[in-house]
Amino acid sequence: MALAYGSLHLERPEMNINAQPERQQAFPARYYAQYDPATRRVTGWHDTWALSSVAHVPPASGMHPVTPEDWASLPRHLSHRIGEDGVIVRHVHVIPLSMHARRALADARRHVWNEYGALGETVPAEWIAYQKALLAIRDGADATSAVLPRPPAAT
Repeated sequence: MALAYGSLHLERPEMNINAQPERQQAFPARYYAQYDPATRRVTGWHDTWALSSVAHVPPASGMHPVTPEDWASLPRHLSHRIGEDGVIVRHVHVIPLSMHARRALADARRHVWNEYGALGETVPAEWIAYQKALLAIRDGADATSAVLPRPPAAT
């Protein structure tokens, strides 16, 4: 079967399988997770026996087989990756503490301005210390903190 991508033509005769026995032979696991080998992030899910055509599906050898139990239980609308042990796990995007500090610092500056600066009042020392701690985390000077400092109590 020839696939055309613009002016590029690819021959993939092994993908010309519409009869069920041939498809089951080419895709013995039925369910597959297509993934990026570099990041191991799942980029697609395929029920190869239910598709009307598998012309767009990579060969089974280039995908990760999925058990029927995992196929039924995995929330495929969420992001996943293939773990080093071959288990499919949820891919959780971790936001660095420095990004949380950036947002907290913006909130703190807004609060300090609204409560003190706009009124010409002196900013309490605990608010200055809090902002300095957030600056250190944001800028990488404090690389040991695992959580953000708590904002000062409202006065």
